[in-house]
Amino acid sequence: MRILLYNPDNGVTRNFMPHLWMFLLQALTPPGHEVLLIDGNAQPMDEAAVATFVREQNRAQRDLRPSG
Repeated sequence: MRILLYNPDNGVTRNFMPHLWMFLLQALTPPGHEVLLIDGNAQPMDEAAVATFVREQNRAQRDLRPSG
């Protein structure tokens, strides 16, 4: 399973300090799962951009799978 954790831009301080909860959840995720982290303060995205990112990641993942 692939899991996306997106921390939205707070829109006020433009604080580029990483939020540790994302890294903690990534570290606690059981083996066999891939966790993708996006910090909205470093890479702001609206809902449409997040949806596009997920679709592109899914498409890329499908392209990497062996056919058969």
